[in-house]
Amino acid sequence: MLISVDSASVQLDVSPSNLTNPNSKYGKFYKKGKFDITAYSEAEAEKKEYHDYILETVGLAEFVRDTLGETIFYKKIPTLKRQNVREGIIKNKFSESIAKMVRELYEAEWLDDYLNADPLEKDIAPVYVPIENRAPLTKSYIMHTFWASQKTTLQIAKELNVPEFWVQGEIRRLGLQKKENGIIRKGRKGYKMPEGIKVKHQNQPHAKPIVQICPKTFIILKEYNSQAAVERFGFKRENVRKAIKSGGLSKGYLWAFKDLAEVTIRVAKNRGTLDTKIQAYEYKRPTRKELAYEYITLGKTLEECGELFKCNKTTIAVLAGNYGLKKRTEKISPECLRRLYIDEGLSAKKIGELHGYTASSISTYLSKEGIKRCN
Repeated sequence: MLISVDSASVQLDVSPSNLTNPNSKYGKFYKKGKFDITAYSEAEAEKKEYHDYILETVGLAEFVRDTLGETIFYKKIPTLKRQNVREGIIKNKFSESIAKMVRELYEAEWLDDYLNADPLEKDIAPVYVPIENRAPLTKSYIMHTFWASQKTTLQIAKELNVPEFWVQGEIRRLGLQKKENGIIRKGRKGYKMPEGIKVKHQNQPHAKPIVQICPKTFIILKEYNSQAAVERFGFKRENVRKAIKSGGLSKGYLWAFKDLAEVTIRVAKNRGTLDTKIQAYEYKRPTRKELAYEYITLGKTLEECGELFKCNKTTIAVLAGNYGLKKRTEKISPECLRRLYIDEGLSAKKIGELHGYTASSISTYLSKEGIKRCN
């Protein structure tokens, strides 16, 4: 039924501009100066029905999970969907596909039990404060509740009527986590670490001494007390860890835990790729002037330039092309080419060396001129 915008505005308690705005949720029901109140009511009813369907499905999933236990409950759910179901129960919201899957798995056997169960036994996920209405937690609040009062994140979440994962995220944002690898990082003033925790701390990977090894001589150059010390000296801990794990290079050096230095050296030697990695690390792209002097003035080949600048000949060829460097080569007449190839029996490679061409270029010229040896 179409009614005037003013009447719809009164019924829905919305300003007329919202009803006529095509970008608002009401815009699609505004037609030719009128508002379709019937279509809007049906759409809202359908939307509420879908919302109730999702909430009921979440409640059903949580009821079955608590009845059967997590192991049995998630075993029936496809592996790739388990995380979606877990997050959906926490957030009290499923996508349409997840809700449909849960219904197909448990509706026939468990829906009646869920609907007839005592409301307290259903343990339906609470309706949390919307995320847009949640005020970010402050450092003082976390220090008072989480540290001084020793409340858990679950207790704080229940007090604030928010999900526990949101509280945990706020604590991480403020950098006030209590533990990392089982080691207390921040806490009350005057806290003294017990001896047992100190021993545990010394056994952590980031606290073990590591050594810097020359990849050419395999001599230990320097020892660091921990990877944290390496970070203070300007190295990235992630790269050092990766180098230790793979036996590769970081900053041009081999790295190893002190007690595993010999094993790291042996692995690096056996892999046979260390020379290539060293060459790649030592490579420094030559300037146009440097390459022009070696390649053009001195007439060195691509291979010789590659050895000089610690790279492959293809790299030199690409650089020479980018710099616009091209050797002046002596033109070979067809008569000269025929004499060298047919009469003197020289190979394409030898002819190329004599006149500054590659073997493939000589082969191309021979083909174009139709010069072939008689079998």
